[in-house]
Amino acid sequence: MRLSLCLLLVTLALCFYEANAGACPSLVKELKLTVTGSPTQLRAQLAKYNATKDEVAAELEVKKCIDQMPSDDIQHIIDTLNQIVSNCQ
Repeated sequence: MRLSLCLLLVTLALCFYEANAGACPSLVKELKLTVTGSPTQLRAQLAKYNATKDEVAAELEVKKCIDQMPSDDIQHIIDTLNQIVSNCQ
């Protein structure tokens, strides 16, 4: 549950750092890949940012934790992200 709370707080911070800011499409894609994508898809997305090996390893560690969560919790994270993104636009 702590991981999903951290993910939620980061998403909220990035979406609402300015009153008129919209959700960055790259951020949304990365978050969705972290929650629902494969490690290979996430690695490919992170390669676009020239992420270091440590950064990729850290993101994949988060992905591994999310993949071990019950499907109901994952669906709750997806629903929450969708609500946040719809409010950001």
